[in-house]
Amino acid sequence: MRAVIVLLFLHLGWTDVVGSVLETGADVEQHVKGGEGQTNPELRTATTTQPDVWTELRDLRKVVQGLAAEVVQQKVELSVTKTQLQHSRSQVQELKTLNAAMEVRLNEEMKDIKTENNAVEMRLTSMEKEMGNVMTDMSGRPKVAFSAALTDAEYIGPFNTDITLVYKKIFTNVGNAYSPITGIFTAPVRGVYYFRFTAVGKSSSHRLVIRLVKNGEQVMAMYELPNDNEYVNNAVVLQLEVGDIIYMQLPSSNEAFDNSNNHTTFSGFLIFTL
Repeated sequence: MRAVIVLLFLHLGWTDVVGSVLETGADVEQHVKGGEGQTNPELRTATTTQPDVWTELRDLRKVVQGLAAEVVQQKVELSVTKTQLQHSRSQVQELKTLNAAMEVRLNEEMKDIKTENNAVEMRLTSMEKEMGNVMTDMSGRPKVAFSAALTDAEYIGPFNTDITLVYKKIFTNVGNAYSPITGIFTAPVRGVYYFRFTAVGKSSSHRLVIRLVKNGEQVMAMYELPNDNEYVNNAVVLQLEVGDIIYMQLPSSNEAFDNSNNHTTFSGFLIFTL
């Protein structure tokens, strides 16, 4: 019953309802007293048995006032909540806008980074190819170089026939293209080679003649007339095919000299391949 009355108060306004109830209560009280302030005997007994309506009305009025104050407080809190919600929504929108701008900027920076990375990768690929070519050339080209002296035995010759000089004292023989057993250099690859030779003759009765021979054909020859401390030297650059042979030759009736000072030498090396 109180809940219905409270809802009625909230719908109509508690002051109007309470006023109406109070007016009704006054009428009832007047009727009970009867006319000019006299108490109606018929109703006296009935009124004495009824609850204290005025006390209940006053209590109800307090309840309604409390509810009204609570409703006002809730309205205020709801208004504050709405304001906070609107502010939060505004902040969320600002964050969304900021995130969108940052995403656009990040995408642009990522594109720039990808472009730079692609350029770097292309450059690295090019460098790797160049390095690969260099490494292939370096690894594919044999290292060929030799240098040797003739002997410590001093006089060589004279002989009745041409002989191949065998330089037995090896200083360098990278690639083992020169044989200290035969005295012959064999080209391991097609390319351009450099050769140099020196020789000394000390005989006063025999001249010094020395030849550089390629595949059995003389390339050059150096000679001196009989005399003490004859000295010759020369150099040549030759293009050789694989298997071509180079050696030094002492013609018949000639004499060469060498000792621990290494006067008579034969050297050569690969300049580049073809």
